[in-house]
Amino acid sequence: MDLEKILILNEIKDYEIQLSKFAYPYISNVNEIRDFLINNEALYQRAIKYCIEEFDNGKGMLEPLTYADLSGRYKKEIEFIDRYKYMKRIVDLQILESFYIDEVEEFDTISNSVKKVKKWLDKVAVYFEQEELIAINWHTTNYINIPQNDIVIYFWDDIHIFIRREDFKGALQLSSLFWDLLWNMEIYPENEFYIKFNQ
Repeated sequence: MDLEKILILNEIKDYEIQLSKFAYPYISNVNEIRDFLINNEALYQRAIKYCIEEFDNGKGMLEPLTYADLSGRYKKEIEFIDRYKYMKRIVDLQILESFYIDEVEEFDTISNSVKKVKKWLDKVAVYFEQEELIAINWHTTNYINIPQNDIVIYFWDDIHIFIRREDFKGALQLSSLFWDLLWNMEIYPENEFYIKFNQ
């Protein structure tokens, strides 16, 4: 085992100890998770650089990295990269909160017109191209073992981390509207996102 790998694995171990402080029943807020990720960004970049350099195919392997066979010698590094990237994407969604709220407010002004609502659905569908926004809604509405009134969830088998629901209030309101209109009320079955999602 080379020195860089030993150093990275030791730092990942320390990272996981720090991360465990956010585990349920603790309820995090988005700012402290963001700060935690920023503090560990250098490790994330080093792990990516190390794995890229070690794979024969070089930089082209970056994206397939997280879908590779994790039973090999890079399992720990790849799991770390995968989890860090997912957490960052969730946190980054919060930056769009003001846009989500604006979209919900716009819907309130056009909700009496089916034609305008369909046009609105076409417009906001772009937000749902982000799988993390779908995940936030799914976890919050389907995770039945934990009270749902004040939390948003993302988790893995060995650690569950919860963020205050209020930090993603706009995302959840927009998600609820979007799914209700397209799937529960089925007012727009010809919507491109609806068709693609159901394929």
